[in-house]
Amino acid sequence: MNARHGSRWLLACGSLAACAVAPARPVVTSAPNLPVFVSAPADESFRAIPPTPQPEPPFRPPAVQVSTLTNGMRLLIVERHSFRLATAELVVVGGSAGIPQETAASVDLMISCLTAGTKSLSQTQLFDEMNTHLIELQPRMGDNAFTLSMRAPSRWFELGLRLLRAAALESTFPNGEFEIFRNQQIGRARLAAENTALIAQRNLFGAMYGPRHPYARAYAPRDQDLAKVTRDDVVRVWREVMDPADAVLVVAGDVDPREVTRLAEAEFGGWTHDPRFPRRPPVPPPAPSAARLVVVDRPGARRATVLYGMPAAGMRSAQHPVDLVIRDLLGGMRSSTLATEMRHEIGATWRTGVGFSLHPTMGLEWWYGDVAPARTTAVLQALDQRLRDLREQGPSADELAAARANVVRAFPRFFELIGQVVNRLAEAVMDDLPLDEASQTMARVNEVSADQVRAAVPEPGAVKVVVVGDLASLKEPLAGLGWGAIDVNDADGHRLRTLSP
Repeated sequence: MNARHGSRWLLACGSLAACAVAPARPVVTSAPNLPVFVSAPADESFRAIPPTPQPEPPFRPPAVQVSTLTNGMRLLIVERHSFRLATAELVVVGGSAGIPQETAASVDLMISCLTAGTKSLSQTQLFDEMNTHLIELQPRMGDNAFTLSMRAPSRWFELGLRLLRAAALESTFPNGEFEIFRNQQIGRARLAAENTALIAQRNLFGAMYGPRHPYARAYAPRDQDLAKVTRDDVVRVWREVMDPADAVLVVAGDVDPREVTRLAEAEFGGWTHDPRFPRRPPVPPPAPSAARLVVVDRPGARRATVLYGMPAAGMRSAQHPVDLVIRDLLGGMRSSTLATEMRHEIGATWRTGVGFSLHPTMGLEWWYGDVAPARTTAVLQALDQRLRDLREQGPSADELAAARANVVRAFPRFFELIGQVVNRLAEAVMDDLPLDEASQTMARVNEVSADQVRAAVPEPGAVKVVVVGDLASLKEPLAGLGWGAIDVNDADGHRLRTLSP
């Protein structure tokens, strides 16, 4: 018997011996229910008086230093030395809406391939430099602007800015990497075909703006176009987008403004406008669909994805602060009247919230939720009634105060990190807003009145509703709402037929 087996044998014997000599458990009889008297100590006097709320700390947006490079490009700098980090973001105003003739697939591939190599660095060399010096590069394309952000330790800021310029202005889009990225995008497009949230947003934006509108194109399906996109298409998109006449460089962090100005001039001062590309066309007005209600059939679906969308004023509008308050009144707060009704009274939803898509001159906000199919019409009726109540009666004083406070208290978090500071300034650049827009908006939100909310809430007829679910079970209840004809669309946003009321 080896030592391990011997130890197990001794343990087993010991356990048996312990069981043999263990005393019998005593029998516990239930005691009669006797009252128990516990003397509670006298409460402290200070509990009778609730504490006085402390005043809201003042919000002070960061100071921005503004200058202009020799080529006319603006430079915005914010000093913040709390961490040894620096962030830069190149913002080129225009975005995908400024190149309406290009497909969303071409734009996506341009962004994917932008860091695949430059004139002086292969993709491997570029990423070796980034990994060695902890530098991050992140390109993005939105409706209103292209952005390329860079984040680095402040000691490597000069190298990071050089890599940012190389990726933005000297990309080579190698054929091999282009094919790899295209195959990746094709895989993502196939997965997106089953994403009900994306399907609902695609149909909502198409119904609100028109299916061919530039702001609806961001949600267009890519699978068929990706097979047709060539490397030449991607290079053309890149050249159309990159224009110093519409560019601004935003820098924040542990930096010396004078050194940043010198480096920015060295890297971007010689960048000139390409006269072959004309100025970007203005964004056309929306062309909403006639039907108020759109259904995308998902036979056998056990839930319905609901989007209840309405037009909103643009970022430049004086109504924008009012729209921020309306968003919270319609479900942006979990304590709102609507959220409480959906959750506790109707008991119909899980995963709910509000979405907001804003542009300089127009916008769109929507309530979204995953809904039990049998409760879909109850949810839509509750949304409609809430909208009517706000339009006719306005919010109560408590609701209005809570919504205003919720909006205002959210602003400081946009400036906590240097990356957030850069993003907020970049948004001001995209929408052509003053650099102290946050302070101005906060002040105006605090002044929003119930009458202003009533005047800004759209009438229910201006709302577009998208339901993604089982049409067979939803058809009759939705028709019973009395909202007129119902458009039945496919997942790509194409109208298949219209159901008469």
